[in-house]
Amino acid sequence: GMVSMENIKFTGTTTSMADNSDANASTEDTQTDAKDTTGWVPLEDDEVDDEKNTATDNLGMQILMRFEKERLQKMVKENYEQQVAAGVPNVKKPFKVGVFDPNKTKNQPNAFVFDVSTSERIAAARKNKALDSWITQLVNNQVVRQDPKGAIGTVGCDVICVNPLTNVVDRMIELKSSVTDKPFVEMSQHEWLVASHQFVQKYFYLYFIYNLGSKKPSGMIIPNP
Repeated sequence: GMVSMENIKFTGTTTSMADNSDANASTEDTQTDAKDTTGWVPLEDDEVDDEKNTATDNLGMQILMRFEKERLQKMVKENYEQQVAAGVPNVKKPFKVGVFDPNKTKNQPNAFVFDVSTSERIAAARKNKALDSWITQLVNNQVVRQDPKGAIGTVGCDVICVNPLTNVVDRMIELKSSVTDKPFVEMSQHEWLVASHQFVQKYFYLYFIYNLGSKKPSGMIIPNP
C-alpha cells in the first residue's frame, strides 16, 4: 500500500514539505539545526554520479533524512508517554534522535539515521555497531557483495534507519527525487535484487519526493516495492 507524505509531520504538527525549504525555515528550526551535533552534510558534487541531478538529490536527501529523524523521534516520545501513562517508575526522559555524521570520528550514540549512498558513507556508517552488524548480515545472506578488503560498493539503498528503542534496523530506504510533479521511478537491477531479497523485503521502502522545483514538494512512501 502507498502512504502519502503529502502532509508531513515534522514537528508533531501537520506541515507540508514546503516548510522544510530554507526560505520557509522558522527561527525555531534554524536554532534546532544549529544545536544538532549530528547534522547531515550534503554530498560533495564529485561524490555523486554525474548522470544524477545533484541539487535535486541533495534536497531530496535532506528532506528524507529530516523526515526519518522526526519519525524515529516520535517513536521515542510515544514510548516515553506510554510508560509514564502505565505508571512505570523513573522513566528516562526521551533522548534526542540524530542523523549520523560521517565526518565525525567520535562515537555517536544518538545517531539512528544513516546515509549509505556511497561506499565511503557505508564504511563510515559501519562505525556504528547496530549498522555494522546489519551490513554483516546482508553480506552473509548474500544480499550485498564485499570485496576482499572488506569494502562494499553499494547496499542497494540510500538510507538505513535503526529503531531507537530496539537498536535494530527498521528501514532500508531507496530515494527517488524529481523536480517534476510526476513521481518517476527508475531502479537499477541491483536495487531491485536487494529490494526483492527475502531477507530484506519487509525492511525495504521506496520513498518518492517530487515537485522539488516548487514551493510545495510532495512525497509518497511505498513499503516492500
